[in-house]
Amino acid sequence: MRIAVAGGLHSINLIREIAGQTELYVELEYLSTESYPVMAEELRRRQQEFDGVLFTGMSPLHYASECVSPTIPWEVLHRSQQALLCAMLKASYVNHWDLSRISADSYQEDLIRSVYRELGMPAAQVPIQTAAFRPADPDYIQYLLDFHVKNYRSGAANTCITGIDAVEYGLREQNIPCVQILPLTETIVQKINKLRLDNQLKLTQDHTIATILVEIVPQRDHLFGINELGQFRERNIAKEYVYIFGQSIGAAIFEIADGRFVLFTTRVLLEHHTRKLRTFSLFRDIGQCDNVKRVFVGIGFGTDARTSKQNAETGVNRARGQKRDCLFIVYENGRLAGPIKYSAAEDARQAGQIANRRLLQISRRTEIGLNTLQKLQHVLRQYSIEVTTPQALAEILEMSPRSMNRLLAKLDDGGYLKVVGKESRGSSGRPSRLIQIDLEG
Repeated sequence: MRIAVAGGLHSINLIREIAGQTELYVELEYLSTESYPVMAEELRRRQQEFDGVLFTGMSPLHYASECVSPTIPWEVLHRSQQALLCAMLKASYVNHWDLSRISADSYQEDLIRSVYRELGMPAAQVPIQTAAFRPADPDYIQYLLDFHVKNYRSGAANTCITGIDAVEYGLREQNIPCVQILPLTETIVQKINKLRLDNQLKLTQDHTIATILVEIVPQRDHLFGINELGQFRERNIAKEYVYIFGQSIGAAIFEIADGRFVLFTTRVLLEHHTRKLRTFSLFRDIGQCDNVKRVFVGIGFGTDARTSKQNAETGVNRARGQKRDCLFIVYENGRLAGPIKYSAAEDARQAGQIANRRLLQISRRTEIGLNTLQKLQHVLRQYSIEVTTPQALAEILEMSPRSMNRLLAKLDDGGYLKVVGKESRGSSGRPSRLIQIDLEG
């Protein structure tokens, strides 16, 4: 199996080093360039030579998606809390840079503040300047450089944090303290293995392409009286659920308009992860968002990306005519199936306001970020977890053991965690706690 790795030089070199030390059972080819247009053009010309593409970050992925239609599985090394934490620890404890004022790109402010809380620092008091995320802008790199330089020169920031090679290089040339966020080894191995396993599954089944169009209609009245930042955060909750669902079905995900998303995967993967469409977790999850009025979904199957996307458009247009959240499926031969309605969606919407208020209450009482609590709740529901160990939960959430223990300590102090026993082990070593977490009330 051949995988193209596309992105910045530093991340490319890191993946090359890990590949040399780990048996990945794939052939990697590196599309290393500091020019996104050159990278996208090479990917457009050579995509058919590969079985999958791994992007080193969201910026190269978003730029490539503007120029190239995926015909094979695409994966991306997402910006994780752990990677940001490692970068900040390097800046503070290795380089001895001042993190009391920072200028950052590639991360949202609330996630950065959650890392400060993990470090035991007064997150609410730290001045944080965050750049807008617009990788399709041809002057994006220059915009980020100007943004960081201005913040540093004006004293608004003492240290800069970036996820992009060219920005880190440009700031270093000007002797501005800057640390680059790099993907973690475990994340790299997981993403490559996922591409490899998905390819093996695809080779044993048919190659029908599945395109999923998701259209989210916001509840405008809910946003009345909320400031612009608050509205942005509210909208991003539903957006995050789309990305979580897309990852679960191995899809390449693109936001083509505000509240409108297109996901590319294969019919085999879609049916495998949704139990042949008997379950569709996206409706349930977005049903928890009280800022969402309606969700329309169209699924199109086809032997090529264009046909499947046209079929998905037909499906979502039919879904708009329904009074409830639903999806329509359009098959290769034009046959239409639907409306398929998931009763859990309406029930979840009615319970959404109560659930969100409870998580907000837990967040205030425990000082755990709302975003973190939502992810934890999603994992507990998705995997039907009733009793688990801290180590197992940390692996699912991709958190370090130290961060997980801090999270669990806060839940314990707030009365949302109960130790129900200890995990028996056949070998020597301290037995792990068996815990129950109650976020539902």
